[in-house]
Order: sequence, then C-alpha cells, then structure tokens
Amino acid sequence: FILVRSLPCVALLFVVGLGYGSVLNYIGLYSETASFANSAGVFLVILSAGIVLARILSAKSINKGKINLMVYIGSSILVVAFGLSTICTDAWLLYLIAFLLGLGLGYINPAFQSMLINLARHDQRGTANATYFTFWDLRIGLGTAIGGVVIARYNFEYLYAISGVILALAITYYAIVSAPYYNKNRLR
Repeated sequence: FILVRSLPCVALLFVVGLGYGSVLNYIGLYSETASFANSAGVFLVILSAGIVLARILSAKSINKGKINLMVYIGSSILVVAFGLSTICTDAWLLYLIAFLLGLGLGYINPAFQSMLINLARHDQRGTANATYFTFWDLRIGLGTAIGGVVIARYNFEYLYAISGVILALAITYYAIVSAPYYNKNRLR
C-alpha cells in the first residue's frame, strides 16, 4: 500500500497536513477562544472556495507537467497563511487566512497526487494513490493529536507559528531533495 520509490517526495505533503489537521479540527475552538464566535462555518466555506479556485487555476499547469511549480506556489501561500494566523485579531483576517489555506491546499494536493502517480509504473497507479491517501490520513490524524498537545501546553498562535516554520523547512527539503528526485525518476 506504499509506493516506496515515492517516499523521498512525501515529506512536504506530510508536513502540510500536520498544520492542516490542526487548523481543520480546532477551528471551532479557535474561533470561540479568539472572539470570532460562529465564524467556523464561514471559515470552512471560504476555505473550500479557495480549494476550488486553486484547482481550477492549477489544472492546466499540472496537466502540462508543471508539478514542482504548483507545489512551490501552494507551499508559499500556506507559509503566508500560517504567518497571518499568528497575528489574527479580526474575523476578516480569519476569513482571508481560510481563503489562503484553501488556495495553498488546492495547489498542493492535486500536484502531489499527480507526482506520486508519475513516479509509478502503470501497474502501480493504485499503490501510488494508496500512498497519497495513507499519508493524507496520517497527516490529518497526527496533526490533530500534535495540535491538541501544543494548544493545551501553549496556544493557537504558537501552533500556527511552529507549523509555518516547519513548513518553510519542508519547502527547503523539497527544493533540495524531493524536486530533483522527482525530475530524475518520473516516468511520465
């Protein structure tokens, strides 16, 4: 259920999910503690709109093989979103963060899924998808668990700051290790 040859490429995907799992599962609690009562539902709708827009904007580029570019764009947007999360004091900023998180995820997720499929032989495409979704589930679950510990010990702002820093480090790893590995070993 794991495409071993794709493992050098999934680190950034995994790290993105840790932050996303924390945001997704704790947005209701965050909106209440930060005096944004009843804003969690709107947050999720705006996040979804960002995902849809990014998928529309990135589809042609992904189809043309510009996967690394889409990963860099999405990752950069996510770093900005996590950075803004550390200073969020108004509902409008919370909604901007939601939109940016959606954009970032909308660029990254289909790019990574295409990347893993492109690393697989034709008879391994199912394994490539299984690898993508296994890491998707792991990152959401661990992000929720780790996020809960960090929030209990520190606060939301600290969690988002740490997520942004770890994401920036993961982007560096991606640029040094994952992107060259993908370019060298892709089959399509």
